Amino acid sequence: MHKDSILLIDKPPGLSSAAVVARVKKYSGIKKVGHAGTLDPFATGLLVVCLGKATRISRYFLGGNKSYEATLRLGTATETQDPEGAITATLPVPEVDEKKLLKVCEKFSGPILQSPPVYSALKHNGVPLYRLARQGKAVQKPPRQVVIHRLQPESIQLPDIRFSVHCSSGTYIRTLALDMAEALGSTGHLVALKRTETCGFSLAQAASLDDTLNSLQTSQPMPSLIPMAEALGFLPEIRVNNTLTEKIFHGKVLDTEEISAPVPGPIRVLTEDGRLAAVIRRDESRQGLFSYDAVLLPRTAPGGQL
Repeated sequence: MHKDSILLIDKPPGLSSAAVVARVKKYSGIKKVGHAGTLDPFATGLLVVCLGKATRISRYFLGGNKSYEATLRLGTATETQDPEGAITATLPVPEVDEKKLLKVCEKFSGPILQSPPVYSALKHNGVPLYRLARQGKAVQKPPRQVVIHRLQPESIQLPDIRFSVHCSSGTYIRTLALDMAEALGSTGHLVALKRTETCGFSLAQAASLDDTLNSLQTSQPMPSLIPMAEALGFLPEIRVNNTLTEKIFHGKVLDTEEISAPVPGPIRVLTEDGRLAAVIRRDESRQGLFSYDAVLLPRTAPGGQL
């Protein structure tokens, strides 16, 4: 197993994203492990886990579009907008047909303003909102714009409504579900959530957590393990010769005479044999030069080949 890679895991319900990371760290023996985008404990589906030096490129997986399958339960609201919170309100479940639901989906499609839930990982003065809420000091952040690219009804079995959504990063599906419930004349909360796509990766590429841990423990090959160069395939690419690879390894400044970059950046820089050497961008403060977002070449013995 290559320790500097992206690992795609189908997260089971009942575990936090941090708990999944802790188990991967324990079974792999890799010291630096992180994830690129939290899933709530009750949620399932695609969790992108970064191993070793891949933690340095996790930022590039945080801002991409995401897809989910979700189940809204009408009639009961909870303090967390999901099944883990205490019930705070109950209202009658209205009659809902496909036509009525489609109108609601149209209302919440495109750019919308969304108020982040008070139980979320967003921070206020450095403290996560969920921690403040548990202390009885709930903080409501101002609404912010998100984009719902597609909102599609899947089934109606009252009090439950299943829907799928493709949305921008930063969208809270819990909040979207509550807004939909109120637009239908009731209240509600999310009872199921599965992430199916994020940052160009799909759930079909992921392995279950149990299978992943077993493969890590037995050093078995894993199709769900993605090399860094492949994982950043959505970034523009340039290839460099061994001379420039040596410069990158030592963190020396690169200039536009050495490298012809198609865009200002970020740009993935590959070695002649296809390894990810670095991610760079044009330096706005120094004309004609590049700055490093990350240098990702492995350490070698002095005089050794890169």
